[in-house]
Amino acid sequence: MKVNRTLSNWTGKDASVLENGERLQALLTTGHRIYYETHIAPMLTLQGYVREIACKLDRDGQEPLPVLLNAVRRKRGKDERIEFFIFDATERAQYESSLRQARAEAEELAAIVRSSPNAILRVAADGTVEQWNSGAQRMFDVSPSKAIGTSIENLIKMKNHPTWFAKHATEVDDENGFRFEAEDTGGKDLDITMARIRHSGPGDDNNNYSLIFRDISHKAKQERQLNVLVRELNHRVKNTLAVVLGLARQTLRPAIEKQPFDQFSQRVMAIARSHAILTDNYWEGAQIRDLIAIIEDEIGDGRIISQGPEVGLSADQITNLSMALHELTTNAIKYGALSVDTGRVEINWSVQTDEPGQIEFEWRERGGPAVTPPRSRGFGTQLVEQIVAAQFNGSARLEYETGGLCYRLTFPLTQ
Repeated sequence: MKVNRTLSNWTGKDASVLENGERLQALLTTGHRIYYETHIAPMLTLQGYVREIACKLDRDGQEPLPVLLNAVRRKRGKDERIEFFIFDATERAQYESSLRQARAEAEELAAIVRSSPNAILRVAADGTVEQWNSGAQRMFDVSPSKAIGTSIENLIKMKNHPTWFAKHATEVDDENGFRFEAEDTGGKDLDITMARIRHSGPGDDNNNYSLIFRDISHKAKQERQLNVLVRELNHRVKNTLAVVLGLARQTLRPAIEKQPFDQFSQRVMAIARSHAILTDNYWEGAQIRDLIAIIEDEIGDGRIISQGPEVGLSADQITNLSMALHELTTNAIKYGALSVDTGRVEINWSVQTDEPGQIEFEWRERGGPAVTPPRSRGFGTQLVEQIVAAQFNGSARLEYETGGLCYRLTFPLTQ
C-alpha cells in the first residue's frame, strides 16, 4: 500500500512499482519467503505482531541486505492493515557471523584440549590449578574434581625440585613462553611448556599460565641408552687405537728410530682427540672452536689466541683439520713461536665478505725465532698443504714470513 524512499533505495525498485500490487514476501530472498509464509504470517495472525525477525532483502545484482523485520496488525473499524518497520542489520549480521566463528573456533579448541594425549592445565599465579583436562587425568591419575583448587606443586612433584612452578614462572617469556624438561617423583620424564595467558578485557592481567606436559619417558630412555652406547663405543675405539700403537711399537721399534715412532704415535692420538669431539656430537660434525680449545688446553699458558665465528665442519673435515693443527702445534713447539717464552700463536677464521660462502682459516706465529723455508718437504708439510686442502675442497699454503710461520686454509662454507 505504501513504502518510503529508504525501502525503495534498498530494493532498487521505484515506489510506484512497489505500491502497484507488490507483496512484501516477494522482496525477501527465497529462504526467507518460505519463512515468512510458515512463521511470520501465522505469528501476525495469532498474536498480531512480530519483533526483530532476521531476514534478508533480495536486491537485483547486489548482495542480499540483512534486515530486522518488525510488524504490527492495526484495525480501524472494518479496515485492517499491517505496518512493517524494517531496520538495516548489516553490522549486527557481521557481529553475529564473527560471534559464530569465534564460538566454532572455541569449541574446536576445546575439543582438541579434551582429546589431547598431553596434560593441559590452566594455573593461577599462586600455583592453584584452575583447569585440568582429561589428558592430565590420564597422565597423573588425578580427577579434575581433586585437581582444581589444589597447588600444582603438590599435585605434580618434581624430583629434587619442590618449588619448580614458582621458579620457572619467573622465567616465562611473554612472546615464546618457557620450555624445560624435568623428572617427576614417579619416574616420568616430562617436557613442559609454560606460557602466560593473555587477556584483552579491561582489568584483566596476564598472571595466569597455561602448562602443557608431554610424557617423553620413552624418548628419554632411548637417549640414555644411546649415550651409554656412544660412551662404550668411544671407549672401545680408544682401546683399539691404543692396541694399534702397542702393535706398532712392538713391530716397528727394531727397525725405526724413536723419534719417527713418537711422531706416528702423536698423530694417532690427534685422530683420537678429534674422534672424542665427534663422539660428543654424535658424529654430526663439530665447531672449529672445539678443536682450538684442545690446543689451548694442551699449551695451557695463554699463548694461543683465537677468534672467529661459529663455523661447523663435517666429521671428515674435523679429523683432517685436527691432524693439521697437531702438525702445526708440534712444529711451533720444536722450532717456531712456542719454542721460546716470548712467542705466541694467533688463530683466526672468518667468512670472507668478497667471496660469500668462503671460510678463511689462518694460523700465524709471532715472537718466535727467525723462519726459513725447509730444504725438503716431509709428510707434515704435505698433510697441511695438500691432503687437508683436498679434503676441504679448498686451497692451503704455508708461508715462511720473517715474523713467523703463517698457514692459510680457504674452503667453501658448505660441502
